[in-house]
Amino acid sequence: MYEAATQPLGLGKIFIESLKLTKFGFKKVFLFVLIAVIVSAGLSSKIIDDHNFFFNSLSLYQFHWMHIFRNFIIALVVCWCYVGIFVQYHSVLQQQKTGVKQTAIHAIKHFFPLFITMFLYFSMLSFGLVVFILPGIFIGVACTLAIAIVATETKNPIKALKRSYQLVVPNWWRALVLPVAPFILLLLIGYLSNTFAKFLFIHGMNNLTMILSIRMIFSAVLGFFFTTWFFSLKVIVLHDFKLRAALKVQQADETITKSDDETVLNFLEQNT
Repeated sequence: MYEAATQPLGLGKIFIESLKLTKFGFKKVFLFVLIAVIVSAGLSSKIIDDHNFFFNSLSLYQFHWMHIFRNFIIALVVCWCYVGIFVQYHSVLQQQKTGVKQTAIHAIKHFFPLFITMFLYFSMLSFGLVVFILPGIFIGVACTLAIAIVATETKNPIKALKRSYQLVVPNWWRALVLPVAPFILLLLIGYLSNTFAKFLFIHGMNNLTMILSIRMIFSAVLGFFFTTWFFSLKVIVLHDFKLRAALKVQQADETITKSDDETVLNFLEQNT
């Protein structure tokens, strides 16, 4: 699966490799995301019809307990897609087929941190842009922790972050970009989805179901790129670890070879 660890991968190369690893599961992901969008639009339409919700100055639509249920379903679907690709990724990496039992084990092991993170994020999207900014910072930190925990397979968040930094150092720019990127992505997509939805409403689109559907498509795009960034981090961690291990082996071989050469030279000098 991986090339010989002779040179570090750039972010562009890592992004492409991540897409290659996920492309065989893209149809499944797209299907689940489509279901999530349809369910979201249906629930949102029911909420609007039953309770006559309208826009206000702070939020795209008023918060209601049905939104919690809707966010729960969306987070569930997104996380299941995420875990499904994650399991397939490991099966490809290990060059073996993953059975139902192994899939369930991986899902249980890696599901909850991601589910909580995504559920909180989609819940925050239920509020307006003004209320979104501060919780967005919290969610960005939570996403970074979730990525670090899953990527390093360490339950302790602090140790996970420390280990993820240790594996990418001395590439300090990677260590800086990777944790910040999910937060920037979350904030940017959330901002764009809210702004675009309000733009459509202000400029005459009165079909709130359509607006909310478009808004959820933005969230679906977010979920896809969030997953891809996870794989990018995973590839970086694995590749850098493999690279460092290969360098250590190479250095050990060179040391042994040098030691053997010196031994031979000393022997020849003593016996000539």
